[in-house]
Amino acid sequence: MKKAVDFHREGYNCAEAIIKSANQKFGLEIPVGLGSAFGEEWL
Repeated sequence: MKKAVDFHREGYNCAEAIIKSANQKFGLEIPVGLGSAFGEEWL
């Protein structure tokens, strides 16, 4: 089982990585896209 830091290293932002690891650990199906708004940088 991967940890959030492993997903972050694969290019997911912090929120996406936490959601993805929680999905894997607890068998959830939360869309990873929900975390996308937290990682985008607006210039």
